[in-house]
Amino acid sequence: MKINDISRDLGIGSTSAESVQSRKVDRQQEEVTPVEEQGQGEEVSISSASVEFSRAAEMMEKESPERARRIQELQRAVQDGTYEVDSAKVAEKILKSILSE
Repeated sequence: MKINDISRDLGIGSTSAESVQSRKVDRQQEEVTPVEEQGQGEEVSISSASVEFSRAAEMMEKESPERARRIQELQRAVQDGTYEVDSAKVAEKILKSILSE
């Protein structure tokens, strides 16, 4: 018996279009697995901090008219040079910040 006959019987080394096509189908069937076998899929979790950040961003977009008016007043005062800073309040907040660390 020749080696070529054995390889043909086993389908090894065959280059016929039919055998190549059957191998492709076999590989495709192996690669495809049902969803049940794959699991439930990807999971995404969002931290509570990111949820709070998102809410804060939404609130910033919905700026109240009073806040907008106050911001304009402060901007005008800074531009005119009439904005005054209470140094005692600034110092107090700096100290509180340092002591809380």
